[in-house]
Amino acid sequence: MRAGIIINNFKANQIGNTILQEISKIKKQEYHSDIICFCENRSFASISGNKDITFLHQGHLWGYNGTCIANDLDTCLTMINCSSIKNKYFYLWDLEWMGQNYDLDYLCSIYLNPLVKLIARSEEHAQIIESCWKKPVATIEDFNYEEITKIINE
Repeated sequence: MRAGIIINNFKANQIGNTILQEISKIKKQEYHSDIICFCENRSFASISGNKDITFLHQGHLWGYNGTCIANDLDTCLTMINCSSIKNKYFYLWDLEWMGQNYDLDYLCSIYLNPLVKLIARSEEHAQIIESCWKKPVATIEDFNYEEITKIINE
């Protein structure tokens, strides 16, 4: 299995910690899996205990040609612009556009992009995403490693 996870940073926050925990579970199940975490900003406090996971700066994403999963608007836009990436998934941890002022064209370029497959975090999120943008290809609670593995292996 080969995949890239794109995240803005791995600060001590819920999403960063959850993703690292779930990736560690994948590595325990499939020791030879090739999972790379691409990040703009690293917090060594949160990644120091994860020696089995490869961390690269987001700039290395331009040479990557596997399946990638982004988790926010900025990382998804970066992923969209990388033409070498095979399969592009956007895991919507948060519904960022709600309660924020975003340019509609900017949001449409991400959420309605035909190259991007959306993944919802919950059934409630899935319903909201479908009514506003397009139907998610999956609903995966808290980046569940078993479900993420199924998506990556498709």
